[in-house]
Amino acid sequence: MKFRFAIWIALTLVLASFANADSPLRELEPSTEPIHVRVLFMGNAANEAVVSWTTTAEGDSHKLYVDTQPKNGEVDAYESEFPSIHSQPYTLREEEEEAGMHAWTHNVLLEDLEPATRYYLTAVSDGEASGEYYFKTAPDDDSPVSLIYSADSQISGETRHQESPGNWRRRMNKVMRHLFEGNPEVIAMAHGGDYDNNAYWLDLYYWLKDYWELTTTEDGRLLPIIPARGNHDMQVGFEEMFWWPDRTHDYYYTTHLNADTALITLNTEIDREGAQLEWLESELADLSRSKKWLLAQYHRPAYGSVRGTGKGARERSKSWVELFERYGMNLVMEAHDHALKRTHPIYNEQIDEERGVVYIGEGGAGGWTRQVDPDRWYLARATTDHHVHMLNISEHQISGIAKEMRYDIVDQFALSGNQRPLLAGLERPGELSARLGRLLDSPHQTTRNAARLMLQNVFKYSDGNNWLRREEFLDEMENIFGHPNKWSSEERRLAYQMLLIHADFSNGDNEKLIQRGVEDESEDIRRLASLGDMIDLNSEAGRTLVHEFRHPDTFNLAEEVFVAAVNRPSLAFPRGTDEEDFEKVDSFQLPKSGWRFRKDPEHTGYFRGYAEPDHDTQEWMPIEIEAPWGQFLDTYYAGAGWYRATIEVPKLEEHDALGLHFGGVDENGWVWIDGEYAGQHNIGPAGWDVPFQLDVTDLIEPGKEHQITVRVKNDSRGAGIWKPVELRAFSR
Repeated sequence: MKFRFAIWIALTLVLASFANADSPLRELEPSTEPIHVRVLFMGNAANEAVVSWTTTAEGDSHKLYVDTQPKNGEVDAYESEFPSIHSQPYTLREEEEEAGMHAWTHNVLLEDLEPATRYYLTAVSDGEASGEYYFKTAPDDDSPVSLIYSADSQISGETRHQESPGNWRRRMNKVMRHLFEGNPEVIAMAHGGDYDNNAYWLDLYYWLKDYWELTTTEDGRLLPIIPARGNHDMQVGFEEMFWWPDRTHDYYYTTHLNADTALITLNTEIDREGAQLEWLESELADLSRSKKWLLAQYHRPAYGSVRGTGKGARERSKSWVELFERYGMNLVMEAHDHALKRTHPIYNEQIDEERGVVYIGEGGAGGWTRQVDPDRWYLARATTDHHVHMLNISEHQISGIAKEMRYDIVDQFALSGNQRPLLAGLERPGELSARLGRLLDSPHQTTRNAARLMLQNVFKYSDGNNWLRREEFLDEMENIFGHPNKWSSEERRLAYQMLLIHADFSNGDNEKLIQRGVEDESEDIRRLASLGDMIDLNSEAGRTLVHEFRHPDTFNLAEEVFVAAVNRPSLAFPRGTDEEDFEKVDSFQLPKSGWRFRKDPEHTGYFRGYAEPDHDTQEWMPIEIEAPWGQFLDTYYAGAGWYRATIEVPKLEEHDALGLHFGGVDENGWVWIDGEYAGQHNIGPAGWDVPFQLDVTDLIEPGKEHQITVRVKNDSRGAGIWKPVELRAFSR
């Protein structure tokens, strides 16, 4: 990127008058040329951002030019000009002042941005231009997003002020750029704190220099920052480097990454109780009802890999951990211990695969590493490695990898989502009582009556064992649904949640509840869909849901119900037998051509009959297998897509079993033969190159024509049936 290197060359020419060749203290010759250009996300990343830059002279005029199309730095061509800039000098210590390290930061808040949009920008100070950069806003729907996580980038000694191989921070910044350039869905870099040894300008200057130089892509794309505060960041320089207008909290806040995902940043360097805890509980109560994925980042760990619970770490974080568990937090990112770790899912101080919260981290972006204690009960992975994490967040999964400074993967994992409590406080009736208690203060008599009724039943039925008066309870709750104009949405939601909790789904109550869910808010249908295989799409209630999914407001629920209804383990051979019981005697490779394809961005193809044998595919496009579908599409596409072909299957040698073998489907696949569901391969992103085989002994008759339908879903690049498909005959 010529303009970036030109700026740095110019800057190095003016960094003169060294008091000592080994000293990081240096005179910064006054210049208004913008350096350290960066973007900050601390709110809704789809709609707002702060753009900042540094100059080494105060200057008289500072402007930011912005457009959604590249303008190559021609300031007169940009659509928007922002002359209202917040500028202030960096606070210097006496020795920095004497060395002449004067510098100013300039910041502008961009609001009302369009989601999932590139914004090109040029910063200009007193006529000196930065050259053109750009960043991308987050989506405001459930499109997949990725997030880089790093922490503890401080380096001891003078190495941090050099460009030598021993500067681990610069090497880890290169790893971040490698991840950033390789994944266009990366939204930002979340940093868990401790940027350098102190938040003095001497240290921050070099941190900003390294980050700007080494994470910005060759085409000028900036990697936005979502900052947390660490114990080495307590000086005012941290607040000057990460300025945000009208901050109402001391660096605890929520960043929205897409419609389904929120990242909560907390501050371990202030009181973890009091105002911060009250804010956290209120935020989680709201987010748990509207977001599918909840993430948190902060500095000092609750479940450390090096110092563990020393100095009361877990005791200090106990209140946070309890809230994480209560409201179904999915993933927590920690720092401070300078090592790599990932915990088992933890719930109530035990390993719990269904309800547990996973903690990763914890600080390896350049700081010296420490020796881990891998024997702690909660650690699933712990090593002494420099590293950064990249998280890929899709509709149904959070997958993550950690890479070290040689670009090798040192950990990887996938989370399909813990079982978020349908009713916060189910195991703590007192918490629900607090929510209902607010309704008891309502000025409306009907609201107070509803609160009393529900409060009584929480204590009657919350232990899950007292079913003696269950019918009475259901009748009482049904009164709320019987008078929709009489109750508020909050009252209806609480009643509906309790109906879900107390229903015995084995005796048909699910039919009534699904119907109620269809009639109520889409959020409650989502809660119902999350219950999984209780949904029978062939039942009356299931057909009602299918009908509802044709309405735009409920499209986003279709994928959940589809997976809950049709997923079952793939079988390579007839049930109860093993591969070693069979010998392959013949095979037939399905033709590459003759297939038709249709995109399914709303994930509603199953409900629209795409798997049915009589579905009209005239509007589907021709396609070939054994290649990614991107080779046949005009534009990049990630999501769901359907393949179909009618194939004449030849006679095969005498056999006892037939297996339909897929060499590779990127990344998940579901298969139907003549409209009959055959099985699936659905293990997440790791399944993109994993062969799989389905038992089709009872579905395919050699010597006859058969219709093969395959639904493929992929959340990133590639996608499709990209390797051969073969029908294999086996005998015992």
